[in-house]
Amino acid sequence: MSKNNHTPGPWILNPDFTISQKEDKGILIAMVCSANNDDEQREANAKLIASSPQLLEALETLIAVVESLTEEGQLVGGLFKARELVKSIKK
Repeated sequence: MSKNNHTPGPWILNPDFTISQKEDKGILIAMVCSANNDDEQREANAKLIASSPQLLEALETLIAVVESLTEEGQLVGGLFKARELVKSIKK
């Protein structure tokens, strides 16, 4: 895979719906707003944005495994990692 140009993770979701590289004192990545001031929607969107570096890593892992298909355990591990990440975003 090519080099990542984004700010390295992990990214942290702060209580004010900002996403930063480190809690409170890190590089500001994003501020999440909602047109209708729906905090539930803002939180869901912010979780998705904050998990972006992990999502990218999980997808890269799955791509590498599918391309090689050399070790069955590697395939299961990659799918487990992706499934757990999706669960954490949706809760």
